[in-house]
Amino acid sequence: MRKHGSVPASAALSELIGAMESGPRILASMAVAYWPDVVGPQAAAATEAETVRDGVLFVRTRSSAWSHELSFLRETLVTRLNERIGRPVIRGIRFSARGAPAPRQPAEPVQPVGEALDRVELPPEIEEQLQREMREIAKIGDERLRSAVARAMSRGARARWWRLHNGWRECPSCGAPHRASSDLCPICARSR
Repeated sequence: MRKHGSVPASAALSELIGAMESGPRILASMAVAYWPDVVGPQAAAATEAETVRDGVLFVRTRSSAWSHELSFLRETLVTRLNERIGRPVIRGIRFSARGAPAPRQPAEPVQPVGEALDRVELPPEIEEQLQREMREIAKIGDERLRSAVARAMSRGARARWWRLHNGWRECPSCGAPHRASSDLCPICARSR
């Protein structure tokens, strides 16, 4: 909705991210992040959005009853997710009754967090790619929004690099970092 020539921040952000080289991946990850808000606390406690591949959101459910119940809401959930993202990124949802993991507190963080993550040094080629992407977000007029997007992009790049250099593997099929024992991430391995 335009009001006096302005564009809502979410629409501007979605448009900007979509134009970036890594935009489709970022927008897809937004669907995973928005899942708990879209389905509500009860369904969020019984499910876990895992990944998006080729426009399909893969969701792990606690039971086949949850998968069946949510399948009736599939179109509504796709619509709500795409509205939150600001563009039609998700075209389907695949539910899999594999038991939602119980909430757990890891003994130590899976990766550096907070300021420790900000201090992770990237190799020059990754830093250069990040800087190219950062120049794209300079087009965002709202300083707070621009700063938040820049921080998220920087932390995302640092977390990915840290994972790949601390025992995680990159899936040869989808490129996602993972800790599974096979070469393929759990989602790609399951779909073969």
